[in-house]
Amino acid sequence: MTKNKRPLVTIMGLIFLLSAFFLVFSHYREKIMQKDETILILTEKCKKFEQIIGNLELKLPDQPDWARYERLGLADPETNLKKDLMKRKDLIPWKGVMGGNMAIYNEDLIWFMAPNWCLAYFEDGHIGGYMLLEFKVQNGKISWNLIDAKLTD
Repeated sequence: MTKNKRPLVTIMGLIFLLSAFFLVFSHYREKIMQKDETILILTEKCKKFEQIIGNLELKLPDQPDWARYERLGLADPETNLKKDLMKRKDLIPWKGVMGGNMAIYNEDLIWFMAPNWCLAYFEDGHIGGYMLLEFKVQNGKISWNLIDAKLTD
C-alpha cells in the first residue's frame, strides 16, 4: 500500500468502527429506554396497589364475651378453653398416619370468635387440618361440639 492510501484506509476503518459502535449503542439505548418505561409503568401500578391496600381495613372476628364465661365459672376463659381443647383428641375426626398422633399442639393455632365458636389447627406431624367447633360453659364445665373439619392439602 502506498503512503497516500494508508490514511484513507485508516479513516475508513475508523468510520466503520464508529458506525458499528453507533449501531450497538443505539440498540442498547433502545433497550434501556424500554426498561425505563417498564419501570415507570410498574412504579405507577405499585402506587395504585398501595392506595388500594391502604384503603383496606383488616377486621378480625369479634371475640367471645370473656366476662360472661368468667361468670359461668372459668377463671381465665380463653386459657381454660385452649387447655381443655388441646386435651380433647377425641374431637379430631382423623387418626394419625405413619406413627403420628393427631392433636392440637400449638395453642397459638386456636382462634375464638363470638359468640361461642372456635377454629383450631390439628396435625400429627405428617398431615393436618382445621376444625370448627362450638363450645358451651355451664357451672365451670366445658363442652365441645364439632361443627366441621377439613384436612389441608
